[in-house]
Amino acid sequence: MSKRTLQLLLVVALGAIVAFIAAMRRQPATVDVTVDPSQRFQVFRGWEATSESGLDDASNLAYVPELLDDAVELGLTRLRVEVRSSIENSRDIAQEFKDGRLTPEQFRCLRYATVNDDGDPQTINAAGFRFARLDTMIETIVLPLRDRLSARGQPLWLNFNYVAFPRQLCDGGRYIHDQPGEYAEFVLAVYQHVKAKYDITPDSWEVVLEPDNTREWTGSTMGDAMLQSAARLREAGFTPSFVAPSTTAAAQAVPFMRAMWNREPLRPFIRELSYHRYDVPARRVIDDIGSYAATAGLETSMIEKIGATHWQLNEDLVAGRVSAWQQYTLGFPEPDSGGHYFVIDPDAAEGRRATLSASGHYLREYFRAIRPGAQRIDATASHRDFSPVAFTGADGLAVVVSASRAGRMTLHRLPAGRYRISCWTDQSHDDDAGSRCDRDVTVPETGSLALDMPAPGVVSVVPTR
Repeated sequence: MSKRTLQLLLVVALGAIVAFIAAMRRQPATVDVTVDPSQRFQVFRGWEATSESGLDDASNLAYVPELLDDAVELGLTRLRVEVRSSIENSRDIAQEFKDGRLTPEQFRCLRYATVNDDGDPQTINAAGFRFARLDTMIETIVLPLRDRLSARGQPLWLNFNYVAFPRQLCDGGRYIHDQPGEYAEFVLAVYQHVKAKYDITPDSWEVVLEPDNTREWTGSTMGDAMLQSAARLREAGFTPSFVAPSTTAAAQAVPFMRAMWNREPLRPFIRELSYHRYDVPARRVIDDIGSYAATAGLETSMIEKIGATHWQLNEDLVAGRVSAWQQYTLGFPEPDSGGHYFVIDPDAAEGRRATLSASGHYLREYFRAIRPGAQRIDATASHRDFSPVAFTGADGLAVVVSASRAGRMTLHRLPAGRYRISCWTDQSHDDDAGSRCDRDVTVPETGSLALDMPAPGVVSVVPTR
């Protein structure tokens, strides 16, 4: 047999194996999913969205009320409110851009530029800060969403996030917040402004967005800035609650946190070990984050990944032990990019201006099933193509399963009672009851529930009252 013939035979054999595996995966599987309430893990705090919603560019903001109504229905309870470094400036850069006095290129050069309010970081000159853009965000998004959630008895978690990418600076733009005293002054100025004007106190302060994308911010410099910020906030009557390091790469999160955690006086004020997923991390990286945080007594959060899938969400919940999670923005008037929960069409008819994104349909099964205050318990599956997660809380025990194939599932050890089954699969095309597998069931005292997963996707089993 010639070498070429042997190579052809190997190619044919490998193709047959691949085809066989693919055919097998198309066949429905039989799987048992078992929950174990004796094994308990993190308490969940909230589903987060960045509050950026096209307010800088849109001329028609009629979509905002509809967007906020839909956000509540989706299950969002936490907002990232971005606070740009250029708030401390003698110019209102954001307003100049909105008014057309700056080109997009000029705006990019200056949007993180700072001009010191005065020469003393211990004194705040209110005239040296430009809060108009932040105020617009609070009045248009934050307060109306808070009111909607309050009407349902649900608080809104406000995570204020400092944003600065000094590498973008040009045209003489400068940056001063890498000096710990100046950073602490800025943080206090924001807290005092939103408290005085809106009676708002941030629930948490996200220290720096993606510090590993800057030269100025390391774990050590973040620690210095946090120490001085904590002191200034406490002196002013605020309780510091920091989220960090929010690195672009998940693999950098623990190294950054170690540099901060070395400062023992800072530890009581660090709430969450936060990370993003843009390095496409291996499972072991997410495991390391969850394990480190559990040992340190910290909560964790994955709070940005454009295009994040339900599989990554499942991994973050189980391996990363996250208490908060975000794909990215609330909604935006642009084509579906995987970066927002809702796609906005400002000119559409009323009731059709906000449309749930493609990925949002899958994420919704998790968001509605896992509510703030619920605690994760152990959940295992007998088949590797099915990844379950279970939480128990005031409303009862909920189970969500991501499946890479169709199958017949039997859930075991559920508390007896009424449940709602819902799903979104790769074959779903709209929100009618049949496409979403919607049905109510009663789990008997045996604690077992059988259900069919018609195609790859996500299924949730949620207690009803």
